[in-house]
Amino acid sequence: MLIPKELLSCCGFVGHKMADGTEVWRGTAFYVSCPGGNPGLSFGYTVTAAHVIQNIIAKGVEKILVRCNTKDGGVDCLETNASDWLLNQNRNNCDVAVLMGVPGDDASVIMLNKDIISPYGQLGENEIGVGADVFWTGLFTSHVGTTRNEPLVRTGHIAALPLDGVRTQVGAMNAYLIDGIPLGGFSGAPVFSNHGTLKTVDGAIRTAKGPIIRLIGMIHGHFNIDQSTVEGRGAADDMSPSLHTGIAVVIRSDDILEMLTHHVIVDTEKKLNDEASQSNSG
Repeated sequence: MLIPKELLSCCGFVGHKMADGTEVWRGTAFYVSCPGGNPGLSFGYTVTAAHVIQNIIAKGVEKILVRCNTKDGGVDCLETNASDWLLNQNRNNCDVAVLMGVPGDDASVIMLNKDIISPYGQLGENEIGVGADVFWTGLFTSHVGTTRNEPLVRTGHIAALPLDGVRTQVGAMNAYLIDGIPLGGFSGAPVFSNHGTLKTVDGAIRTAKGPIIRLIGMIHGHFNIDQSTVEGRGAADDMSPSLHTGIAVVIRSDDILEMLTHHVIVDTEKKLNDEASQSNSG
């Protein structure tokens, strides 16, 4: 499965500085572009897993960094206030955080059009189901790259699409399972399906100009189970307390779309759209 190069530029790395100035990288973020209500107007957002932001805040850190490549061949960091990241205050199990804005004009980043986000209920319509190949791009543990971001690509397939979601340490989540190991740092990584260039429409095979890509979720993390529950056995001295199953939990795209309509975002977009309309009419 060939991965379009632009999908390696749609993500950045999320981290912070230690007290001694050392930079530490905790997860992955990606960029989404949403159309505005006026010609030529669009809005850019940075999306990651909420637990990445919450874990950094829990360390008493006030500044969160997003590491991105620059057009001149280097790397730079967008410094954000921890309080600028929007979280879902009504649902603790919505593991999505959004920053209004993306790295500046000097950054070499690709924003994903909101239209490629496929709602969970439409996966079947897009021929995405159990067994479908998926891939995700993001941070490989702490290996960010010396002079450039070097995102790693992982591949797998959808293992289960449970109707009632997935139970995790934070409770039941709107999520599904993929067969693939999300190594440390992939929290917040975008998950894609790639249909290639062929698609069946009403029984006829059609060829697209390029690969048909859908964003179908975001990596939450490993799906671990308590070893003592395996095959009904009790815990033994030589047992690890948890078992890494090789299965990953993926946040449904619906939660991403929900957070992109956060009331702060809606109010801000309305204000900017109104200002643009007034400017155009003047």
